[in-house]
Amino acid sequence: MTIRSIVFIILSYFLFISCNTSQNDSQNILFKVENDSYWRNIAGANYIFIINSSELLAQNIILDDYYKYDISVFDTLKGISQDRIQFNIFMREDNINYISSLPNDGKAILFLVNTYDGYGFNNYLTSYFIENSIILHTNLIEEIINNEISLQNNIIENKLYERFETNGRLYNRVDNYIRNISNEFSQNNSFRQLERLDEQGVPYIILLMENFRTLPARHIMLENKSINAFEKYRYYGPELIIDALAAILNQITGEHFGTIYNGEATEEIRINVLNGWRIYLYKIMQ
Repeated sequence: MTIRSIVFIILSYFLFISCNTSQNDSQNILFKVENDSYWRNIAGANYIFIINSSELLAQNIILDDYYKYDISVFDTLKGISQDRIQFNIFMREDNINYISSLPNDGKAILFLVNTYDGYGFNNYLTSYFIENSIILHTNLIEEIINNEISLQNNIIENKLYERFETNGRLYNRVDNYIRNISNEFSQNNSFRQLERLDEQGVPYIILLMENFRTLPARHIMLENKSINAFEKYRYYGPELIIDALAAILNQITGEHFGTIYNGEATEEIRINVLNGWRIYLYKIMQ
């Protein structure tokens, strides 16, 4: 098994458990964009592009293997503007069928996340389910997405995620646990204490998440609570405190806005993950 295959399995697991839309869902594309969950893909994406759907109809695709696209960009909705973009799709049969169903003469909106895959930093779809990462373009859908991007930018720029009534005692507990992470002898106990706080601790972990200090020991062990778990524990090698806090938040909530649990992330990727959690905090506090 190659490094890339292992990375795909890990990414697929988190994308699968965090997605509420099934492959067999009969809802139309427009409803998927307008429902209560579409903001998650926007928050977690490093890039959102408009592309010509015909360029996705590639040749020489191999089933159950990666295909690397290199296509032109019609417009950029989120991220740095680019003329062309490269990204990888794992070609499951469902993915091939979905791509084949796209019209030759239309446009699509593409959601991508940038991550380290063992070979370097490369782009992948934001969701395990391809229909949540490649959607048919209409002017209405583009407007909906642009409005949500503007809202999310406003949440971050004006720190709207901080505007809720805080519990000072709980805030101080979380702050103390995070400070103790910097001590090699108390690091693991601090992780356990943060996890035990469960959902009541989530807002305060997010508020204190912007911590780029290096961990004294690059490891974290979390109980695997998935019903499909094949191992009792999940093991990660986070590099910075923010990486470990992202893993704990995922453990408690089942959400994710990019996988930085094993370190190997750029500052840009970490900031995007941080902002994704801040948007999540704003949404759950409304």
